[in-house]
Amino acid sequence: MPLPRSAYTVALQVCVGQRGRFESPASGGGPQHVGSPIEPESAQDDVVTMATGLLADWEHWRTDTRRMGGAVVSSEFGPQYVGDDALTARMRLHQSWWRAERLRVPFGTDQKGTAYGNYLNEVDAAAGLNFLTPAIHHTARERMSTGAGVEPNRCTKNLLSSQPMAFNLFGPLRADPTLAAVLLDPLLPGGVTAASVHIEWAPPRALHLGDATSFDVAVRYTTRMGLPALAGVECKLTEPFSQTVYGERPDDPRTESYRAVARNSQVWLDPEEQLLTDRRWNQVWRNHLLIESIRQREPGLLGCEIIVHHPLDTRCATACADYSEFLANPDDTFRVLTLSRIVETWRPLVRRAAERRWLGDFADRYVRLELSERGPVDGELVVQRGLLAVRKRVT
Repeated sequence: MPLPRSAYTVALQVCVGQRGRFESPASGGGPQHVGSPIEPESAQDDVVTMATGLLADWEHWRTDTRRMGGAVVSSEFGPQYVGDDALTARMRLHQSWWRAERLRVPFGTDQKGTAYGNYLNEVDAAAGLNFLTPAIHHTARERMSTGAGVEPNRCTKNLLSSQPMAFNLFGPLRADPTLAAVLLDPLLPGGVTAASVHIEWAPPRALHLGDATSFDVAVRYTTRMGLPALAGVECKLTEPFSQTVYGERPDDPRTESYRAVARNSQVWLDPEEQLLTDRRWNQVWRNHLLIESIRQREPGLLGCEIIVHHPLDTRCATACADYSEFLANPDDTFRVLTLSRIVETWRPLVRRAAERRWLGDFADRYVRLELSERGPVDGELVVQRGLLAVRKRVT
């Protein structure tokens, strides 16, 4: 099936605007749960038609290819997975571009031995090429040496994973508390005068929820008013929240543990609301419960859950917006930040050349998808079927 050529990112953004909320990288103002939607009627008809057709064609082409037995499609940046949804496909291609064009190293394989363009080989993974700087690599190795919480293969080899993204975004803040305070001050409730950043962190489970709930990033900080505070951060790139539902069954011992924490908190309008366990935001709810459990053991501690996601991830934005409807005071206890907003907030605050290079590289790798406006939507696609290749010419 012919696919439109190029303009993939613009098309995806327009379709996102048609389907729901989308935060522009240039959006400003105070903290928001989601940004302003792109109104379909404000877009030119031909762009909207192209955008809608592009995503529809991708889904049809993907379905046809899988029906023929294909799973991997080649591109100039390495093999891609045909089973991806549109956003994951676009981001996988972009991470493949980063490896091919910026790192200039060959692609590797996943744990099953299947080659993908977004994977590093063992040598390059060991050298720390999944991290933007040697210092971030050191932070990741230091964290991996302390025990469970970090998946070494996922963190060091898979460029598409959100786990190395968390290190790439917050690693410099972990190493430099002064920089952490400066950059987090405009983003966290109450402002920040001092901060300590911990990546892949959880308190002793026996003292809290009794499960494996943890934070991608935990920030202990002091507000401008001198009050102690905790921000629990969940980072998303393309993957959804955990789809496992906890706290729903009465016979699950964790259910009462969760509800007891909720009842002793003032975060939720109705702590007994059954919809809080919905799989669309069950992980968000449990992370919020962990913050409240910690606060209940530390009187006077302020707490806020932070969700960081890609600006094109409307699934995450919608789930967070719906979850916030259950909260009594979401402005103080729950914030949703896009990667583009974080980058634009931090850009005027970084002063040193090394910091500017780090932030610029982060934007190029995760936000500026227009840099990889080539790949499977151009040229010739080769669907791998064992020894048989099905070739499709794309216009």
